[in-house]
Parts: sequence; C-alpha cells; structure tokens
Amino acid sequence: MILFITGEERLKGALPAVARAAGCEARWLDGAAGVAGPAVVVYVRGSTRRLDEVASLGAPVVVVAGARDPEGEALVGEALACGVPPECVLVLEDGRVVSLAGEDYGPALRGRGVGPQPVARAARRALEEGLLPVPALWEGNGAVPVSHPGEAVLYEAPQWSPCPQAPTASKGETGLAAWLGAAGKTVLVLGVRGGVGATTVAACLVGVLAHERRAVHLELPQPPFGDAPGRLFYTAPGLEGLHAVPSSAPVETEVLVVDASLSVHRSEVDLVYGKAGCVVLVADPSAASFELVGKYIGAGLRCDVLVVRDLPRADGSPPQLYAGEYGFARVVALPSGADEEAAVNRAQKAGVPPIGEHGTPDLDQAAAELAAAVLGVLESGV
Repeated sequence: MILFITGEERLKGALPAVARAAGCEARWLDGAAGVAGPAVVVYVRGSTRRLDEVASLGAPVVVVAGARDPEGEALVGEALACGVPPECVLVLEDGRVVSLAGEDYGPALRGRGVGPQPVARAARRALEEGLLPVPALWEGNGAVPVSHPGEAVLYEAPQWSPCPQAPTASKGETGLAAWLGAAGKTVLVLGVRGGVGATTVAACLVGVLAHERRAVHLELPQPPFGDAPGRLFYTAPGLEGLHAVPSSAPVETEVLVVDASLSVHRSEVDLVYGKAGCVVLVADPSAASFELVGKYIGAGLRCDVLVVRDLPRADGSPPQLYAGEYGFARVVALPSGADEEAAVNRAQKAGVPPIGEHGTPDLDQAAAELAAAVLGVLESGV
C-alpha cells in the first residue's frame, strides 16, 4: 500500500518518519503525477489542494479532519459533500482517533494529534473494501441535519462574542498578552478554514507595512498532523524564519499582525479579537468557505477586510460574489495561480514575505491593496 499525502508543506520532510510508523510507503501527492498502484490518498487538514479534485483521482481518500472545532466540522462537511465515506473521515474524540462511522482507529498522538498509524489502519480498510468517494447526485434540500445528543453538528457557527474590554499587558505578563500590550496597533488575520492562505496574507501584509513602520508577524500555529506545540512564533523584516516567542519582554512594534485560524483555542482568538484595531478574514471560493463566512457574519462578528483567494479555473464563489452577498465594502482578491504558489513556496524557504523580488507583480498589487485597506481601518477606526 502507498499513502499519497497532501497537507501543509512542512509535512513533506516528515514522509520518511510517516512511512516507518505506518509500515508502508509514503509519498507526497504530486498533481502532475497523480496516483498509481495500490494507493490511498490522505488529505490532511491544512492542505491547499481542492478536496473535490483529490476525491476524483479514482483512489480511496482518507480525510484527517482532526479536532471537532468549526474548522474541523467544515472539513467534515466538505468531505461528505465530496462523497468520502464516513469510515474514511477521521476526527479526534476523547483522546482517540475515530471515524464518523464510529470505528476506533487508536489513541491520539500525545492526546491531541493524528499520527500515521491510525491513518494507515483506516487506509488499509478503505483499500480492502474499495471505499471510494461517491458524491451524491441529489440529496434532500441541503439542510443541515438536526443534531442529537453526542452527534457532531456540521458547519456550526462559531460561538464567539467580542470581548467588551481588551486586556492589557502588565510588566509581569509574558506570551500573547504581553505582545498585544506592547503593540501600537494590532491586526488579526483570521482564516475561516484551513488552507485558505491566512499565513500568506499575513506575511504579505507585514512585508508591505515594514517599508514605512515596524511590523511583526505573530503566528499561532496548530499543526494538523502530529503534535501541536501550543507555542507562539514571530517573524519580522530582517529575521530569517519563525522564532519562538521568548518568555521575556516581547518585541515592540508599531503594527502587530497576528495570524490565526478557527482552529486556534477560543481564549487566544478572543484575546486578539478584543484588542484588534482591524480584523482581516481570509476565505477561498469553496462552498464551505462561503457558508462559514456567512455564519461568521451572521454571528455579529467583525470583518473589516475580506481577502478571498482567487484560484484559477475555480468553481464556487469568486470575490465579487462575497462582496455582493454579504455586503463587504473592502474585498481583496489574492492571486493563487501556479506562479504565485511557486513564489510563496520559495519565500517560505527563504524566510521572507512573498512580495517584491520574492513574489509576483499580481501578488505585489494584492498586497498593496490589502495594506491600504488595513491602514485605512486602523487610521479611521471604522
């Protein structure tokens, strides 16, 4: 059996360890090469690949949705919509890796991650039983099923509420609160789901702002495959790569750009949300993103600027539809063609923002539009 894995780029380096733990061959899913042999595709939360395209490759697909937070539930719903069998959709429940059909595939990795062994067990079953994705040609009226005790609610709206008063850092505080207290202005870049490009948006924004002022990119990561370190990381112009947040005083900055997603712990996101002078929501054209944005806005939460990945040949909801449907005044299209993806990958390896000599003209234009929109919000307070 061969596992063809698609997920965040950093998983590429872990393929040898994945193969050893899974007891089978593990390869990175290359869009040009496709899949061959007795193969199963593993779609890991955080992948930038379109799940519907992966589901049409003609091989079984195991989806690693992870925690049952809004991002995880969105991926669950997308997987089911693409016809992935419930036996092949893996979530975390009470420290165990289980499928939507109720199979227990083993303990969670360090209690909070999905390791290679449970995935391999699910993949072997999918291969042996021929559990291929089969999308429904028609299924009711599309309504969300009524929930029952113990049943996951698909696409449940985030139950956040804006903090009435933002906390400030005292001299003795460290970590996230201290960084927020030391920042002149704070911008929250929030991915509505995994793989929409929130980190790229934050990096582009910092790259532009740094030409005129001190700007720092603070990342709240949560790896979807394996251990989630629960640490904060930061980068800034002139620094190479991500640096762990020190326990001492934070870096003082004029603009702090916090990169988060709906998978981050609620308390952390609430803390940043209450302090933010501007909230940037990042989405893509998928139906899951479009619905999540609607639920986010319907919950009365802020979105000062909306960024939508502009995917070539993408079906779904383009930036203009978001603006028309939800009434956004500030919408920025983030180009995500082959040239842009290559530029982003090169910039990530170099530890620099994907703009200027490290980007493309279209990325530069989008980054400039984003920075202008964000500065307009910060300066006007509207």
